[in-house]
Amino acid sequence: MSNYFVTYNQSLRNLYTDNRMYATRNGRDNAAPLALAKADSNAVGKGILALGKFNYGSDTKEATESEKKSLSGKLKAFVDSYNLSIDSVKASKDKTAAKVSKKMQKLVEDYKNELSAYGISVKAGGYMELSASAVENLSFKTFEKKFGKDSDFMKELSKFEKQLSRHFDAYA
Repeated sequence: MSNYFVTYNQSLRNLYTDNRMYATRNGRDNAAPLALAKADSNAVGKGILALGKFNYGSDTKEATESEKKSLSGKLKAFVDSYNLSIDSVKASKDKTAAKVSKKMQKLVEDYKNELSAYGISVKAGGYMELSASAVENLSFKTFEKKFGKDSDFMKELSKFEKQLSRHFDAYA
């Protein structure tokens, strides 16, 4: 976990509704590697869904501070769950899951320049980092194009997450 910092907060816990114990440092420390990888993969999927269902409003209305905080929390939880998933798949030593995880990392790397425009930098090892001011600089409709339900990036990432989830459902 040296390449990123996780904010263990309510937004992240919401992605781990079925596995709340894995949304805390202590819960993760004692977890079985495959169970943790499965929980993280499911959390990524929930993060994708949460961003897809988010109400991005309209181009004509300025986002409120509450709306900005909500989007920022959802983005941070998504980024954190993605990063945690990368680590837990590595720790699981599951070769099939590792192949899918590498595809996720390559996708993120392929979108590196676009993500940067949204305040998300891609670090070594395929980890993502969200800028604290990411939602301050762009309209919500702009975020919807990259993270909403019709986003090509999120559709591709969702495809890989579903492959991981099916794999872990069958073998974990």
